[in-house]
Amino acid sequence: MRLLAAALLSSLLAVPAQAPPPPAPSDASWPQWLGPSRDGRSPSTGVFPASGPVRLKVAWRRPVGPGTSGLSVSGDRLVTLDSDEKGAWAVALSPRDGSVAWRVALDPGVPDEERGPGSTPVIAGGLAYALSPACQLRALDLATGKVAWHVDLKAQFGASPRQGCASSPLVEGERLFVQTGAPEDKRVAALDRATGSVAWAVKGAARANYSSPNLRGGSPSRELLINHTDTSKGEPRSGVSALRTADGELVWQYDLDKFWSFATPVPVGDDRSPAFTAYVAAPVYRDGYLYGHGGDFLRCLKASDGTTAWEERTYPGSVALVDGQIVSLSITAGLLRIVEANPQAYRERARLQVLEPGSRAETPPSVVGRRIFVRNDEEVVAVDVEG
Repeated sequence: MRLLAAALLSSLLAVPAQAPPPPAPSDASWPQWLGPSRDGRSPSTGVFPASGPVRLKVAWRRPVGPGTSGLSVSGDRLVTLDSDEKGAWAVALSPRDGSVAWRVALDPGVPDEERGPGSTPVIAGGLAYALSPACQLRALDLATGKVAWHVDLKAQFGASPRQGCASSPLVEGERLFVQTGAPEDKRVAALDRATGSVAWAVKGAARANYSSPNLRGGSPSRELLINHTDTSKGEPRSGVSALRTADGELVWQYDLDKFWSFATPVPVGDDRSPAFTAYVAAPVYRDGYLYGHGGDFLRCLKASDGTTAWEERTYPGSVALVDGQIVSLSITAGLLRIVEANPQAYRERARLQVLEPGSRAETPPSVVGRRIFVRNDEEVVAVDVEG
């Protein structure tokens, strides 16, 4: 298993207008951070025309408050987190027209001193699991927003991250995995997703406050991948550790000596040597190549050795892989690009100004069928692929 963990730095919405829903597979969803498989890739096909330019059109816009929480979409709900002077909120919108279905206070009376919530809700089994900056984990009924259960990570595990809880929970089977933000013990926990009861809680390899976990392998050796941060030698350094999902036992770890990031580890290939990482949103993998933003450039790298196939100055951003195309969103320019995922050359097929330049968009795009969802600190925007 090749783990992407070390050198691509990627930092990475007005009353809605009525618009018909774009065609989409019946099972299409983007239910969590980095999509269905937590790797930035969508299984949808037939999204883009086989050749020629791609036409993009804004379907609707909906104002939201500050936050870098991703956009999780399942059925008739799009769920994200935002904030205002009263605290953090979970908000559910209609993916069809952007109308508000419900809005639930997560940290009432606790103003967010950072840039809004950073955790992305995960949707599973009719519930949306939301982690607030004040480390309050709630399971919310997807249809109504009603609280099914609530766990205080500060009281239960001693969570105390300086910038608030920002990790995005992960659901597999009947368990929910969460990096608690605890400084020394019980840094990673597995909960019963139906009740919130604790299955296990472990220390792990090192602190893991702001990154989000991933999975690799199959039963009985299924592993939870953690991008941890080691501060024992002064300057923080990232590393990747694997915990057994059954009981949290540390299986292996790999510590980096030069790099630090909050990126989610993405498993690729058949060995365990490190290749590279991103600052927040990981690169995406296709047919032996990796595509992602590094500094001011969108790059294509060969996964086996990190050599550059091509690079194009696009300024910092984040990416998703859909139907053989890279969906790229600029962090500050507000530009949405469609680029061929082809190692031969950079070929841009579409470009659209979707967000106001200057307002930071550190959230990667979410794609469901032929509709692309993006956000910044001010609004959520839905963009349709036409034709």
